[in-house]
Amino acid sequence: MGRDTNLLETKIINYDQLIELLKTRCVSTVININEDLFVAVLTSNLNHRTIKKLKSHIDKIENIHKSVKSNVAIAAAITAYAQIEMIKFKMFCQQNAINIYYSDTDSIFTDKPLPNYLCGVKWKMR
Repeated sequence: MGRDTNLLETKIINYDQLIELLKTRCVSTVININEDLFVAVLTSNLNHRTIKKLKSHIDKIENIHKSVKSNVAIAAAITAYAQIEMIKFKMFCQQNAINIYYSDTDSIFTDKPLPNYLCGVKWKMR
């Protein structure tokens, strides 16, 4: 496979540019041409082929998200409202010595049946 030339960069620079490059880049080799002229070989900390592949994957993911029609804020609001509504059932169970085994935003499992006025179409509970 050999050396990946995409990761190397060669620049002919003056002394001031060299000082700046030494502060900010990965310099692997410096060759002094004359008093104020240098050749600097820089190693990149970026693999451009890998970045290109990642960008391709990100573009695919973004295209998938464009086809999804959802809204996290609406989902969170519905869930919060459902949790508030479930408090009525939980309070009833607590006040009537009914054990709750499990509850979620749309269901409750108890050791005794709930009364009919808490079930049915109005509450969507069965």
